[in-house]
Amino acid sequence: FKNGSKQVKISIDKTVHTKNLSYAPTIKNKKFYVKLKPFLNDLGFDYLVGKNSITVLKKLNNITFNNESELTLSKNSRINIDKGNVLAHPNRIFWDLIFTKCPSKSIKPSMKAVKNITFGQNNTTCRMVFHLNNSFNTIITKNSPASSSFSFELPSIKKTPIAKKKAPKK
Repeated sequence: FKNGSKQVKISIDKTVHTKNLSYAPTIKNKKFYVKLKPFLNDLGFDYLVGKNSITVLKKLNNITFNNESELTLSKNSRINIDKGNVLAHPNRIFWDLIFTKCPSKSIKPSMKAVKNITFGQNNTTCRMVFHLNNSFNTIITKNSPASSSFSFELPSIKKTPIAKKKAPKK
């Protein structure tokens, strides 16, 4: 930040990005002053306003469909995405992402594995649900703090060898 400038430089994964703000922050006596709501909006964050508090929420920015069995989720912060919670009948996998703002619409991907992706907001927690066509093994790869990829593979079927009957002794 520079005093009186509407430009800010942000470093993400060692790459510097320049962003224009809708107003100029002020620096006085080594203290940084901003209009908090426009500042958070300009930087891509959402928030909840309470009676005496503001809770800053992370945000799911973009979902890219790489191919029929892989997608990448971009986020503006270090949203922790683990193995998820698996449900059957119908097949689903879901995550409860704390201090995260959900996208406003569900997504219908053109993928073999995923029918659709739905979201539900409960106060500061976003539930992201992948509705699956079948039972899939889900492999999650953390590309960077701001990106994770999901790959879906059909589970391998283990074939049990059939024991041969021994001929009776004569």
